[in-house]
Amino acid sequence: MLKVVLALAAAGLAAAPAAANHAEAKVKEFAPYAFLIGEWDIHEEGAPPAAVHRATWGVGGTSIRLETDMLVAGKPVPHYEGILVWNPRRGDFDMLINLDPVSAKVQERGRVWLDHKNRSAVRDVVASYAAGVRGPDGKIVGPGGAEFVFQQRFKPVGKDRIETSMMRKTDSGWVATFPGSESILMTRRGS
Repeated sequence: MLKVVLALAAAGLAAAPAAANHAEAKVKEFAPYAFLIGEWDIHEEGAPPAAVHRATWGVGGTSIRLETDMLVAGKPVPHYEGILVWNPRRGDFDMLINLDPVSAKVQERGRVWLDHKNRSAVRDVVASYAAGVRGPDGKIVGPGGAEFVFQQRFKPVGKDRIETSMMRKTDSGWVATFPGSESILMTRRGS
């Protein structure tokens, strides 16, 4: 057993220089997403925060952890938690979010990629809703559940402010996910 452990350790040490060089390349690849990292108040222009969003680098800086609390009577109520994990083949992030951390009846999956033309990060989302919950269209989801398609854009406006929008795809085109979601502000907390 000790020989196996020592052999694995030696193999890891022999690969360390290559891994270190690869890590440097990853940092460069992740740099365009760094503006998302931080603790953010989410609000409409001139309004108090409706939510607090936190994005932190995961272990080794190869993922981004996400967490958002809604503010209800000034107190945080968990809204979602999730993770973005680097997809080395595509060169962007895979996303998995538990949109309902209390009952786990709504889940989001998708990807986060860079829209260089519009200088923004884009979150393409497919959300799965369990039967019996209210969907984003306001209707109760029927037997078998339902899926909805969303897109959220994040555009940095300085180092302490992000303009974001959350749109939902319908048969007639893209619509605001909720009133005002076509224009939301994220302001870095403590700035």
